Amino acid sequence: MNTRSKFTTAGLAAGLLLLAPRLAAQGDTPAPAAPVLLPQTAVLGAKLVNTREAGKTEAVGIVSDFVVSRSTGAIEHAVVDFGSGILSTKTTKTVPFGELKWDAEHETFTAGLRSAELDALARFDAAKLGDRVVLASKLDDQPVTSAGEKIARSSSIVVEITTGVVAFFVLDSGGVLGVGATSYLAPWAALELLAPDRKGTPRLTLEQSSKDLEGAPKLGDGRSEIADPEFRARVYEFYGVARPTFEPALGGARS
Repeated sequence: MNTRSKFTTAGLAAGLLLLAPRLAAQGDTPAPAAPVLLPQTAVLGAKLVNTREAGKTEAVGIVSDFVVSRSTGAIEHAVVDFGSGILSTKTTKTVPFGELKWDAEHETFTAGLRSAELDALARFDAAKLGDRVVLASKLDDQPVTSAGEKIARSSSIVVEITTGVVAFFVLDSGGVLGVGATSYLAPWAALELLAPDRKGTPRLTLEQSSKDLEGAPKLGDGRSEIADPEFRARVYEFYGVARPTFEPALGGARS
């Protein structure tokens, strides 16, 4: 996991607070829910709290990865490390993402599973995933090419947590070892995931050339632009991709 990303949860949260008045609907019509866009560093490593047992709120595991559809970016399963205490044996299993909810206040995932359901969860085996899906942890810190030329590096991913999709890549171009690089936001649909190499590493390609990329909307150090729906609209327009279903239309209703 790339921990050097400049994308901070605090920066994005500050942007969301500043934009809240602009996201409110006119009159008495409730505003559509704004997307909840989080960096991978906020969600991978978060605790999983099982709320099924009355009065028990302790964490039962750690969400260590996501199993993601290569074609759509949808998160199909969470990879959860259960029983990581000193006196217990760690068991890694997959939990259907639809069983999880994000608790923004505590920055944890919650689930309401019975003990029998927890026991019945499938054990995680990366070797059996196949080419249809990819692990989220494999998507950051990877080279991005265009027509065979390396033009950028994916420094992190951004997840829309309510619908459960990898929404964006943060691409870094230029600089030395990430220092002095220019960062861009690229929608999932703008990149193509080619068949993984012999080591199982996904290969990311972009239609735009390095010269084209210079004209793309740029991110600042705090990444607060990601919270701005007008900024994201410019991103979709630049890369020529449709607005995802999680996006409210700029006029109010969801697209």
